[in-house]
Amino acid sequence: MKFPEPYDYPDAINLLQPPEEFRFCYVSSSYLDGIVNYVKPERFFAEVAYYDCYDIRGSGSIQPSEEIIQQELTRLNNKFESQVHSSFNDCCDNRIDFNFYLFAFSPGYWWMFYYDQDVSDCELARIRNSTATLDEMIDHFIYSESRIFELDKQLLHGWLSR
Repeated sequence: MKFPEPYDYPDAINLLQPPEEFRFCYVSSSYLDGIVNYVKPERFFAEVAYYDCYDIRGSGSIQPSEEIIQQELTRLNNKFESQVHSSFNDCCDNRIDFNFYLFAFSPGYWWMFYYDQDVSDCELARIRNSTATLDEMIDHFIYSESRIFELDKQLLHGWLSR
């Protein structure tokens, strides 16, 4: 399987008329918002992005404990459940900020939406489902060294947006 090369900062022509298979990097979350509601979510992941804690010597950030991560994931689930329309932006206001991966399906294609909390560092990819399986997409786009947690795709409802 051959995945498309990343294309950084796509210009307006590519954004309006993307190739059949593509991977756009450094795009705005609003661009993803314009597409995400027209595909069927299949798998949904949260990635620990930022952690609001520093070690006692002030020499840099430290990694959150599994207990803190689980508390924040519970809070995240509760926030998604309480929303009429799922908003990834409303889910990052406590000790941990999360980035989100959403893998989705449309006839003939797999999609990968990466919502970065920076809002301008998002990614979008579309691959023919004859090129790769969903599991191959996930393996390709999610880095194994990241702290990734799968969430229930049923948490996503209504109009999705950043």
